[in-house]
This record gives sequence, C-alpha cells and structure tokens, in this order.
Amino acid sequence: MIMKNVDFSTPTKRLALHVHALQEGFDELANENSVSRLAERFAKILSGNLMTTDINVFIRPPGGTAWKAVYARSPESAVELPANGKDGGLQFTRLPGPNFFACVITPLSDDSTCAVVLGNKLDRSEYSDFEFLLMQLFVQLLANAYSALKNRSREKELIFSLNHRIVQLNSLIDTGIQISRLEKDKPLLLLGLERAVAITNASRGCVRIEADGKAVESLHFPSEMDDSYYRECPHKISSEFDFNGFSYSISVFEKESRGDCGPFEPTDELLLASLTRQIHVAMENHELHQQALDKQKMEQELAVAGEIQRNLLPDTLPEIPGYDLYGINIPTKEVGGDFYDCMPLPDGRFALIIADVSGKGIPASLLVNSFHAALHSFFENDFDLSGMVQKLNRVIFHASPMNKFITAFFAVLDPATGELEYVSAGHNPAFISTPEEKIVQLHTGGVILGMMNMELPFGSEKMTLEPGQRFFLYTDGIPEASKLDDDIMYEDETLEQFFKDHYQLSPKDFVTRLLDEVFEFTEGAPQSDDITALYVKRMS
Repeated sequence: MIMKNVDFSTPTKRLALHVHALQEGFDELANENSVSRLAERFAKILSGNLMTTDINVFIRPPGGTAWKAVYARSPESAVELPANGKDGGLQFTRLPGPNFFACVITPLSDDSTCAVVLGNKLDRSEYSDFEFLLMQLFVQLLANAYSALKNRSREKELIFSLNHRIVQLNSLIDTGIQISRLEKDKPLLLLGLERAVAITNASRGCVRIEADGKAVESLHFPSEMDDSYYRECPHKISSEFDFNGFSYSISVFEKESRGDCGPFEPTDELLLASLTRQIHVAMENHELHQQALDKQKMEQELAVAGEIQRNLLPDTLPEIPGYDLYGINIPTKEVGGDFYDCMPLPDGRFALIIADVSGKGIPASLLVNSFHAALHSFFENDFDLSGMVQKLNRVIFHASPMNKFITAFFAVLDPATGELEYVSAGHNPAFISTPEEKIVQLHTGGVILGMMNMELPFGSEKMTLEPGQRFFLYTDGIPEASKLDDDIMYEDETLEQFFKDHYQLSPKDFVTRLLDEVFEFTEGAPQSDDITALYVKRMS
C-alpha cells in the first residue's frame, strides 16, 4: 500500500496513517479465500508498514504441538516458537536470536493458534516500541480476518449441504430415468424429454439440436407440438449442453398446477439442469464406451501386427564361423518401420540387410512385410546384387503409396574369404575399418527404393573384410535421436568418431554402449524414431 502526500511530522499524524493502513488492510484481507493467500497478503501489508520482508506466519491446530508454515520466508524461524503456548489472548515475545527479533502468538476462532515471527528490517535498524505495538495490532487484524474467512467457509458448507440434499433427490430421479431407459426401446433424448416434462409438471417439452447456430433437428413431447410454441410461449425454462460439435437445448413449457398453467419455480430449473447433466453424461459415457471398444480393437490389431513384424526380425542371428555378430531393433510404437536381418544363402554366403521405411506405425510395418517377402523371393535363387536391388525398387514402387519409400543397405558376405559386396539405396553410410585401422564410410549404390518406377542403376562395390575388421550398419534413429529441445545427437562425423573410439569393444558391447549414450543424451524425451543396428566383426 502506497500513500502519497501524507504528513509524517507528528506522532499523531503518523498514528493516523497506520490506523488508515489497518482499515485498508482488513478490507484487503477480508477478500482472500484461503488461509495461505490470507497469510501472504498479511505479510505484504505488514512488510509495507514495518519495512521488512522477513515475515513468517505459522498455524498450530487445536491440541497440536507442531507449527505448520502457511507463509514463511524463513521456515527455520519455527524453532523460535514454543511447543505449547499459554492459553488466553495475544502474547508478545522479543526474541534473543540474531536473525529473528520478535514473535506474536494469538488464538484463532477455531481454537487453533497463529504465530507471526518477525525478522530483520531492510535497513538492519532496530525496531521501535511503536513498531512492535503496530505489529501486535496487525496480528490481531489477521486473527479477525481469519475468523471472517472461516465464517464464510462455514456458510459455503451450509449452502453446499442444502444443495447436496437437492442433488440427492435429483440422483434418485436420474436413476429412475436410467432404469426406464434400459426397459424401454426409445432414444435417450426422447426418453429424457419425457422425464423432464414429468418431473417439472410441464405441459409439453422440446429438444432442439443445432450445429453452427442452425437447427438440425427438433424432438417434441407430445409429438404434435410445433416449433412456434417454442418461440411464443411466455413460460419456459431451458438447459443446454454441447457435445460432439452439436448444441442440445432441452426446454419445458407452461408448468401445470391445480388452477392453470404458469411459470416455473427455481426448484424446477435445478431439476431440469440435473436431468440435462445426466443426459449429457449418458451420451458421453456411450461415446467413451464406444471409443474404448474401438481402442481395444485397435490395440488388439496392433498387438497382432507387432507379433507378425517381430516374427520378421531375427530372434537370434545365425552363427558364422570366424565372425561375431550382434543386432538390435527398438521400435517407437507397437510396430515400426525398421528392418534388419542376416540371411544364409544357398551358396554358403550371407546377406546382411538393414532398411528404414519412411514413417512409423502400421503403414510402415505393412511396407516392411512387402520388403521382407520380396527379399526372400530374390534370395532363394541365384542373383546379381545390383540387379536384385533394381528389381526390388520396382516392387516397392508398386507396393507403396506415393509418400512411402525405403532406404536400405544390402551386403553379401563370403565368410570363407571375407569378400563383401554391398549396395546402398539412399541409406545412411555404413562404417567399415580398413587394414590400416582407418574408418571408411560406404556410400556406393543408388536412390531410395520406391521413389521412381524407372530402370535406375544401383552400383555395387566389393571389398574384403580382413580378420579384426568391423562392419557397422544402422538406421537414422541413432544419429537423429533428439532431446525435447530438438537438438540431435550425432552427425555422420561424430558417429564415425564414436565407432573409432570404441573400436575394441565386442559387437554386443559396442551397440549397448552406443544405445546408453543415445538414451542419456535424449534425457527421457520420447523416442523420435525406430532404432536399429547391425554390427559384424571378423575374428582375428
């Protein structure tokens, strides 16, 4: 509170200022609706009058010994308070400690006890006797405001109790409506309208359904009623709700009595509002129930799709004498769009494949299925790797919509010689170590599969995997792992450096260490893409 143009020249005028502050303070405190807000407002008022911000307010329940902080800049000040205060009125104590100078304890209207602990002034000066007296006056003001708050709370509880009795009656009526709905083959809205007319003793009723401010449908009871009655009737009460983009208004007209028809009573409005809420809830429950059934069906379908896709991925990689292999796939959803495998070929070689379908979920998993089936078909016969990828491109083009495509990396390994022939179809570069223990990125290949229905060339390249060398394949879920702030983890160069720094680890340990770093980097952010990796090491 700031007062302008006030004369502080005499004690009397200064006292008048504080009396005015007390009056305004009570007005402010009387408007608060919770004990914590009351204590916070009190602290601000007191700090403006005593030039301190270190004000701490505690309350001890009736018969209790522990003080609870309701507003505390220095909660440790509670140690200055007695465990058991004296009975009676307001108590003032100067404190001997260096940080807290005084406390005021006063009983409250609900037999609890309030304590205010005062800390240093802003300018570190001593408190005057007048300021201590002023503090006691403001604490008494706080006690009075607390009493008013509790009185308002008790008044609200009484009103709530009375309303609760009405709600109980409404619930009984609503229960009857639900039982009637189960026994009668009628739409819920028409049934609700009939009951609304009955419980309010109305002569007739109407349900109007609107969308975008225009009438869509009207239901009447009795059925011969027309819309003109809705517009012209002088005695009408209505209750409305919105649901699924439509506005529903239930209206009843002309309350019937012994003498004649007339206006409705406030209780009728409560009954109609209660009935309308029940109708609204019933419609929502039906909608939620249907959504739950749909969700359950979808989850079952996803579970089946996930099981099918898991069967496409290898449970264990084949054992290749002289080689150590490890692979992993972590989808973001029940089904994903990544694929990897190590397939033994009829001539004793092994096909190493990793692929990433654009998008996630069921559409991506369906394209993975097509990709897997085509691969097995091609690998069952003799094939040229470049020509096979070219044929696979046409298969994927015809099997996928325009916005779906696949990046993939194919390699054929002759375990006896270590010869490795590979083709990249727009995939992340594979890493391979050279005899000089340098790291080389493998890019040779062609475009992404499924983008164009053309005889596009897919060049292949051959190299030899010598004893001790490694070969690493991965999808972009690893380098593009991101935090909530969208920072991504790796560029190709930093991932290559990781490959180089952890060169001596076994394939399983390498992939495990890499995933640990990925999840540590993302700091709990949801996985943004499927993660797949395949690591091959030729033993020394």
